[in-house]
Formats: sequence, C-alpha cells, structure tokens
Amino acid sequence: ETERLVEGLEEFALEDVGSKKWMKQHANLEKLNQQAHASARDKHDEFVLEAFLTFDKLGALVYDLILVETWRERVYPLLEDLICGAEEEANRSRSMRCYFVLYHEATVVNLLECLCYHAHAVGAIKDASLDLTDYCARRLAALHSRCSRFREATPARDPTETPAEYATKLKNRTAREELAEQALQIEFTVSVGCVALVRMVVEHVGELTVSAVSRIVDKHDFLLSVVPLIEHPPWTRARIGPPGEDGSKGKRVWQKLNNGDWRDVPHDRLLDVTKLEAQAWFALYWLTMHPEVRKRYGFDAYRKQTLMRARRFVNDVLLDQIPVLAEMQRFMDELSIVQAPEPTAMSDRQCLMQQVAAFQECITRGADYAAIAKRQIDEIWTAASMHDDDLKALVDVYAGDDVLGADGDDAPGTLDLDKLSAELETEKENKPTPPPPPPPPPKADANEVVMVTLEDARGSSPFRPSRAGRKSNAPSKIVASEDGNRFTREKWLFDAPFQCAADDAIACFIETADGNHRRLAGAKLGLPKMRVPAPPKKSWRQLGAVAEGLAAQLLCVFDDDDQSSEGDATYRIEAE
Repeated sequence: ETERLVEGLEEFALEDVGSKKWMKQHANLEKLNQQAHASARDKHDEFVLEAFLTFDKLGALVYDLILVETWRERVYPLLEDLICGAEEEANRSRSMRCYFVLYHEATVVNLLECLCYHAHAVGAIKDASLDLTDYCARRLAALHSRCSRFREATPARDPTETPAEYATKLKNRTAREELAEQALQIEFTVSVGCVALVRMVVEHVGELTVSAVSRIVDKHDFLLSVVPLIEHPPWTRARIGPPGEDGSKGKRVWQKLNNGDWRDVPHDRLLDVTKLEAQAWFALYWLTMHPEVRKRYGFDAYRKQTLMRARRFVNDVLLDQIPVLAEMQRFMDELSIVQAPEPTAMSDRQCLMQQVAAFQECITRGADYAAIAKRQIDEIWTAASMHDDDLKALVDVYAGDDVLGADGDDAPGTLDLDKLSAELETEKENKPTPPPPPPPPPKADANEVVMVTLEDARGSSPFRPSRAGRKSNAPSKIVASEDGNRFTREKWLFDAPFQCAADDAIACFIETADGNHRRLAGAKLGLPKMRVPAPPKKSWRQLGAVAEGLAAQLLCVFDDDDQSSEGDATYRIEAE
C-alpha cells in the first residue's frame, strides 16, 4: 500500500488546494508521515523512504510544501471572511477544512525532517533543494521577526482565573479568533521544525547541488540566521505565576517548548539542553565545521563578530551534554585571534548568476490570486459540509484508525460513542460512594524555616561531616530590628556539637517551607586561639545580615575538657 500511495502523489495547481482530491492526498501523506516516524522509532525497515526514492517523489513533496505555503500567504487572506462567516454550522465545516489545509504544511515539513535524516535522501531531492533551502530561510526569518507572537501561540492560562473561567473563555471565542490562533500555532510548529530540517540539510550539504550550497553560504547565509536563535531562543519563554496569599506579585516561571508543549522548567534546570536547542547547536556546528562549507565560506569582520556572540554560551555544562561542540569551541577560539577583513574588502565586482527556484517560479508566475480565491469560493468553500466523506476519512487518519498495515483482525474497530457512554453511566451508578477526603493540613508559612545544616565553608568531608539541627521547643519570638522592621527569631539545637577551630569558616544551609535554599557563609570565626589565659566560655558569631532578610547567630562554646595548655583552643557550636 505504501508504494501505491507514493506512486500516486500528484502536483496540484494552486486553485485545487482544499478540493476533495487534494484532501485525499493530504490524508495519504499523513499516513505516510505516521508510518515513517513509526519505522524510525522502532528501528524497522524504512520502506516509506525507499518508496519515495524508488518513484523519485521527493521533489513532488517539496513542490507540495511550496504550494501550500503560497496558498497560506496569498489565497487564504482572501478567503478568511467567507470561512469565518455568520452561519455556525457552515463555520464549523469550513473552519475544519481550512485547518486541515493549513496543517498540511506541518505534515510535509515533519515528513521531510524524517526522510532527510539520511544523506542519500538529501541528494535525491536534486534541483528541488533550491526551493527547500529558500523555504527554510523564510521560516528562519519568521522565527526572528515573529518571535514574540510565536511565544504567545499557546498562551499559558492566567493564574488569577479559575479553570471554569478559562474554559468559558475558550468556548466564547469566535470562529475567526479560533482559526487565527490555530494558524499561528501551525506556523510556529512549522518554523521550529525547519530548524531541524536545516540541521539535516547542512549536515549532508555535500549531497546538494552547487547552486543549493551557494544559497546556504552566500545568499541566505544560514550561519547568521542560526546564531540569533541561540541568543534569543523562541522556544523559551517566561510567565508570571499565581500571586501569593498576601497579594504579592507571582514569581517568574520559565517554560521551554518540548515535544510541542510548553513545560515549566525549574531555575536549576534551565541549562538542560532540549531537543530543539540541540538541533540549533548541531546546525551551527555543521555550518562552521563541514568541509564543504569551510571551503566556500569566508569570514569577514561582521560574520566573525556574529559567530563570536555564540561563544559565551559554549561552556562546560553544554559540552557535557553535546561533547562534539568542543571542536567548534576550539575553532571559535582560533577565529577570535584572526584579523578578519571588513565586509566591503571582500566584495568583488564580478557578475553573479544564480539558478531560479523552479517550483516557486512555476506556482507564482502569472498567478491571479483574486481569481483563484473566487473560483475556490464557488467550487470548494461554499459547498463545504461537516458530512463530507473526505473530512470523515481525515478524522479516522488522525485518530489512528486508518494507518498503513492495519487490516484484517489487527485493524481497530469503529468507536461506538453511544455504547461507550452507556458503559460509563453504568459504571458510575455501580461505583460506591467514596468516603469524604480528610481535611487538608494547615498550610505552612512559605518563609518558615524547616531545615538548618552546618558544615565547613569549603564543603563537608568524611572526616568532618555536616550537622543537621532540630528546632527547639522554645516558642519563636517576634523581634524588632534597628531599622524598624520585624523579624522572627528561632532557636535550633544540635544533638552532636559541631567541632571547629578558632579560625575556621562555617557555612549554614537554610531550607524554607516553599522549597527554597539559602547558604550563609562568613569569614573566619576569629575566636581566641590561646588557651592561656582561658578565653571566654561562650562567644557568638553571626552569618548573614538581618538587613538582607536572613541571619544566623552561632553559639561557640570553648572546649575546656582538654586541661593541657599546649595547642590552639578548640570550640564546639551547640546552638544557633
């Protein structure tokens, strides 16, 4: 079946986008995309790739990508008023068909990303590589120019509103607003997918034609497009968390795009490299280290300055996760001491000729977009219905009920919603009533200290382990400081005294109820060294400062168990 679907791929005209025949091909490509990823994931024979190579259809795939991009940018704006009309039933059918047309671009990019992992697949694209590199350059430019809008493509729920309010807001969206959000999200998905596609193409740049290599290193200069993605990644954003119980402003929460979803990232994990970030780094690596690129790419002062902006991000944490970047780090260090010429000194006055991107020229030359939109209104969008067979077939494809190789007894059955609803009602009636939940425990103050640990400022060791304290039974006291502020004073004890010398430096780790950790470390204790005359029995030393919001006072007790007068005095910390 795979060979039949690949062999039947056609190159449609712009006015046929969205028609029943075109939608059938979209469903076929979605099946091929799902199967290609399943084969790659399970490490099976990649027969989808072999079919594309056998029938020489990779060029047709690139043509389809350029076609749907042109429709989205040129024709869709002329159809938007009709698709988001006044009739609710018509809105649903037209919006659903339009969503599938827009999503087709993401399907093709995702399929190309899977296929182009192999070098011989990149070489089989042939002259269509010009259109592919031009398309990738446009998507990288979109990531730069629309970065702020892309970060809001799937906005985080306002922490001040309840889930019910959020659901009501989604329900009350107009068809135009909903489709606009979906179109923006699809464009973001496509643009991010093109970063991985650029990495695949650049890694196998030796398989491309001379014109395509010239596009990468000269016309579009992919290196200058990738570096800003590392400096200001569009797949990382910050949002404000829920406000505190006292009405204070919520804390900043960082999120990263991972597998298509925005996920919260703790502050101590922000340097973890995600798959998207790794693709950008690999693209930069091949743009600087690939022999074919280095033979053709000349570093002037501006290109050198741009690449050096990425040098500060290459640190030990990054190299531990992507060790191959050590070679690029060494190249950057060597480049930093080279005197690069100014851009004007490298320009020549010779005639420059470039090959035209054939697919883009074929689709856009002489196209009357207003006439195409009018024809589509009459033949496609006016008669669109929710009961169209092509839409029903697409629902089965996206639900996973119509995949390649699912036939006979292995094919999943049709989902009976009425039967499923009746089973759920019966289960609900027979389910015993659960006992009432226990009352929630009282909430602890976010700033309440829950753990105190002492150790040497240079770090604990087997010979001098850290000591954890326990809170005294004595009640806490509210004390006023010299500047008029009020703070809480608590007493903590140690079951085993912490031994120290007169000139030791001590660190105190304090954990609060909200999970935050603070480390207070001071200079040397500066206690009396001599045993004769005997030093004071008790001395107090302070770590931190009250003005900074947190301080620890250590009770240092002179160890007078040793009656000899030789050696320096020793102390033990018993409380704070």
